[in-house]
Amino acid sequence: MKTLKIEHLACYLPYGLKGYSNKAIKLKTGGFIPKEHTLSITNVGDLYAENKLHLIKPILRPLSDYNDINSKAMMELNCDLTDQMNICELAQKTMSLHKIPYSTICVMNENHIDYHNLIEDGLAVDINTLK
Repeated sequence: MKTLKIEHLACYLPYGLKGYSNKAIKLKTGGFIPKEHTLSITNVGDLYAENKLHLIKPILRPLSDYNDINSKAMMELNCDLTDQMNICELAQKTMSLHKIPYSTICVMNENHIDYHNLIEDGLAVDINTLK
């Protein structure tokens, strides 16, 4: 069984990643994390230190939302056409992740796009299911 690791979250944290939990989480440090909240580097560090990282699921947008260059999700991205085309090709599985340029990876991180299949693995929540 796959587990959520800090490595899965690190790339999204600088961009205001939101997390979801079925219940509120009380930390030994006296901190308290409500049901749905914005994860911060401090929260993740506390959860990791207390071995409670498994209680949180990041809220991400599935890569499949970007398999059409004219999709609503694609139009909402604030990036150049090259990055959009790279994301589209990755979503369509015509380009592999190791060939994606760094600028495109940054766009995916900033927009919380799940390119590690965390949603598929049950380790993240699809933002479309929360609306």
